[in-house]
Amino acid sequence: MFLADNRSKFSKPESRHGSVLNSPDIIQRNEFVKVSRELFDYCQTLEYETIKILQTIMCLGRDKDHCHVLGHHEIYEKARNYKDNVIGWRTKELDIYQIIEKELLHQYLRDGLAILGLHHLL
Repeated sequence: MFLADNRSKFSKPESRHGSVLNSPDIIQRNEFVKVSRELFDYCQTLEYETIKILQTIMCLGRDKDHCHVLGHHEIYEKARNYKDNVIGWRTKELDIYQIIEKELLHQYLRDGLAILGLHHLL
């Protein structure tokens, strides 16, 4: 969570209709890339099952289309079963990229944990 929060301080600067990025934009982009690499390297140390759990929580926080009558455990299980049986998993590395490519990862994880009633972990 720390790395995702830290990276959010360096949102990706976008070039403005073909204009050249100015010096602060380049510095900000370099910091974003650096922290993204740290996040990727950290995720590589995790078990693949942990990556799947993180991705499921991230998707819950991003999509927010869970059923409000379900309990926290059932919400997680429904989302995880959908990923396991419908969408499927690729490889650990590709699934890590799918997580870290989200610029709002820090918010998706916070929202996902809140949906699961785990805001005390923040």
